[in-house]
Amino acid sequence: MGNLRKDHVAERFVIVNESKTKPSKSKKNPFKLGNESMTNPSVLSLVLKDGMLQRLQDDEGDSVKNWTVRVVPAINPAVDIETENTYSEHPLYSEPAYGYHYNIIASPDETKTLATIDVEQWGMFYL
Repeated sequence: MGNLRKDHVAERFVIVNESKTKPSKSKKNPFKLGNESMTNPSVLSLVLKDGMLQRLQDDEGDSVKNWTVRVVPAINPAVDIETENTYSEHPLYSEPAYGYHYNIIASPDETKTLATIDVEQWGMFYL
């Protein structure tokens, strides 16, 4: 799992993930609309129905369809709520990184980037 270390040059803390697990090199995009089974079940899916946003989440084995924004727990998280309490001072200060790691899928259109998402989609993303 991840460690919180102090970067003495930049005077800030950084998360270093020492996990040996690497993401799979699948040709399919797991965040694309229709590939929901390739990710963890969503904790939040926003669906636009009749001009209104509905907050839904995946059930076991059944994912929300036609989502606009989706939030899923990371498959290979950098931080976790179950972490070892190991601290060190030498040669660099280090402590366990504790928390949740989620992926926010801001658009079902995989060709969109953060720079090309329209204003309406940004509004849904920030809800």
